[in-house]
Amino acid sequence: MKKWLLPVSILLMLVSIGTLIFLLIGNTKEPETNITQGDTKTESAASSETKEDPLKPSEIFKKEFKSLSTNQVELPKTLTIDSLKVKTNIEQVGLDKKGAMGTPKNEQQVGWYKFGPRPGDVGNAVIDGHTDTKTGPAVFYQLHELKKGDKINIKDESGRNLVFRVKKLVEYGHLDAPLEKIFGASDQRNLNLITCIGTYDENEGTYDNRLVVFTELDQKASDPVKTPPKPATNVRVSSGFVNWYASTDDEVVTYNIYQEQDGKRKKLGSTESIERKAFPLPQDTTGRFIITAVNKAGIESEEAFSAVQK
Repeated sequence: MKKWLLPVSILLMLVSIGTLIFLLIGNTKEPETNITQGDTKTESAASSETKEDPLKPSEIFKKEFKSLSTNQVELPKTLTIDSLKVKTNIEQVGLDKKGAMGTPKNEQQVGWYKFGPRPGDVGNAVIDGHTDTKTGPAVFYQLHELKKGDKINIKDESGRNLVFRVKKLVEYGHLDAPLEKIFGASDQRNLNLITCIGTYDENEGTYDNRLVVFTELDQKASDPVKTPPKPATNVRVSSGFVNWYASTDDEVVTYNIYQEQDGKRKKLGSTESIERKAFPLPQDTTGRFIITAVNKAGIESEEAFSAVQK
C-alpha cells in the first residue's frame, strides 16, 4: 500500500464513525420553536384557548380595552407607511358573526378594532388588512418587508400625526396567534398590524399563517395631543391651601391656579403635575379658586371651581 493511502483510509474511517454518531444522536435534539428570518420570527405559541378561533377577542378583552382607553386621542383616519408606499383610509371594524376580529370591506383599506384603544392611547391598538384579493395585491401585501425601526404614521380626525416604530415582526400559525400579546392590556402605547401570510388553504378558505407587526408610539416624533385634557376634581380650600384631585389624563404636565373675586380673575401660580395637589394661599384670601390642568401641548382643561370663600 502506498504511504498516502493510509492517512486517507484513516480519515475516511473517522468521517464514517462521525456520521454514524450524528445519525444516532441527531434525532434526540428538540425541534426549534423560533426561526429567525431577517427581522421576522416564526413562533409556535399556541394555547388551548387560542386554537378555538384565530384573532377572536373575548369579552374580557373588550372590558379591559374600555377601562384602559382614556379617549383623549381622536379616532384614527389614515395610515401611511412610506417605506412600502402605502397610504390608505382606516375603517372601524368590530367582531364578525363568528366572534373574530372583522376585516375592512375595502380590500385596499385597513380596519381598526373599534372595541380596543385608539392608536396613540395607552394599550394595544390593533389594525388589520388584507394581503391580496382574487385579482391581485391588497393593502398589506408587502407588510412582511418592514424592518425594525421603520415608521408607521397614523393621522387622526383632528389632523394630529402619530408616529409608531416597528419593534418586531412575528409570524404565527393562524390558530396559534397569542391574543393576549396582540389585544391584551399594556401600559405602553402600542399599535399592532395584522395580515395573512404563508400558503393559501383552499379547504379552510384562508392562509395558514398570520403576520403581526408590533410597533410602539414614538412620542417625540409625534404631534402633541390637540384635545383638552381631563380636568382636576374636588377643588376645596382648607387650612390656608387650595387642594384638588389630580386629572386622570396622563398627558397633564402642570396645573394653573386662579383666584376670582368681585368679577375679576388673576392667576396665582402653577404647580407641576408631579407635585402635591395643594397650593398655599395668601392670608385672608377670599373669593373662589379655579384649577385647570394643562397638557404637553399647553392646552388647558375645563375649569374646576372651589366653593366661594368669604
